[in-house]
Amino acid sequence: GGGGMTSSNDVAQYFIWRCNSENISISNLKLQKLLYYAQGFHLAISDIALFRDRISAWDHGPVQKECYYRYRNNGSQNIPSTLAAANDDVFSKEELNTLNLVFETQAHKQAWELRKQSHKEPTWLKYSIDDDNATGEEITKDEMKAYFITKITGEDYFNSFKKSIEAVQSDDDWVEIPNSLSSVDDFMDWIDSPH
Repeated sequence: GGGGMTSSNDVAQYFIWRCNSENISISNLKLQKLLYYAQGFHLAISDIALFRDRISAWDHGPVQKECYYRYRNNGSQNIPSTLAAANDDVFSKEELNTLNLVFETQAHKQAWELRKQSHKEPTWLKYSIDDDNATGEEITKDEMKAYFITKITGEDYFNSFKKSIEAVQSDDDWVEIPNSLSSVDDFMDWIDSPH
């Protein structure tokens, strides 16, 4: 990847391309959840935002407004990809790890499952008025980071994340994950150590 921050639209295009290329349906609602998970996981793993754009608490869960309006005409239908090839060259390796992790753990779920899932999360609940309505306020990056840190310490995410990193580890200059890591605690210690 080059300098400057990735935009939410770069991330949206990546997920749309990847879902279409693997025959997984991606509606606007599902796209919104993938953007939210990508931002949240990236904040938790890298301590920096994946994209600058805000995510807000909407009735259907967390939404990135600009992307929502960009793809609104697709309604609940699959969004076709406009890319001829994956735009993965716009991302750093760390960013691709996050995108890979989110794709592997979330993309196979149906939009309604993701909606239901996000409605149980404290990041959305804080702004909910009742079970189906939200305030529309921004879910801050600090809130997302705090919540997603609790998610990456779960064993299933640890294993997916390890798998995700290994998938993009083909380059020589990329950090090798030691095989001795067998638990989340080992992994977090390893991430914190200089290498």
